Amino acid sequence: FFRSFQGWLALTPQGPGDGTLEVVPMVADAMAYVLLRPFKEDVPHHQFCGVTETSGVDTLEITEKWHGAILKAKIPIGSVDTGDSVWWHPDVIHGVEAEHKGNQYSNVLYIPSAPMCLQNAKYLKKQSQAFLDGKPPPDFPDRMFMERDSWKDAPSSLTLAGRRQMALDPFMEDALSPSEDPEDSARRRELLLECNRIMFPTLFRPASSTSGSRAPKVAVRAEVAANAEVAV
Repeated sequence: FFRSFQGWLALTPQGPGDGTLEVVPMVADAMAYVLLRPFKEDVPHHQFCGVTETSGVDTLEITEKWHGAILKAKIPIGSVDTGDSVWWHPDVIHGVEAEHKGNQYSNVLYIPSAPMCLQNAKYLKKQSQAFLDGKPPPDFPDRMFMERDSWKDAPSSLTLAGRRQMALDPFMEDALSPSEDPEDSARRRELLLECNRIMFPTLFRPASSTSGSRAPKVAVRAEVAANAEVAV
């Protein structure tokens, strides 16, 4: 799952000591340290310093055991009010304070930015099935916070935007932001079509070819639009 940047929205006032966000405010230096750490002499050959300790399948856990030196640079964000948002580069080392020492709730809404691309379309196809089965998403397979009965009515309560985000309905061209560059618009439409083919292979079939030549792309889009209209 590719995140171009990450962030969260504060639902309650909070600050240092409230179990809030912590970051190591360096990207290049910290990532160089983390990636080169397994090659130090004190690390066993089979160990990649944090991969086996994490429950997620696409994360690298930054731990005191292997990364104690870099964690000394970890600091909490400043005080925020309800409605404030914080954004960071996806390679920034981040987490939450280990202990909540405040007197009030500390709630946030996590917001990863996930651009439409082939990699994320493949992930969405797997996430969609997990959602319908009432299971956690593929990148957090061990984090089951809700029982299956709590999810049974969830798909029917989603808006069109929500259904698209969960790969229950296709992304049509109305989801694309306008562009004044015709070539850019054409590239994005083509990418959207390829992503829809991954997520909805029965609706978005490649055009059949005759005599070794491919049918016009406009015919493919017309067929897709007609089929997707029924699905939506």
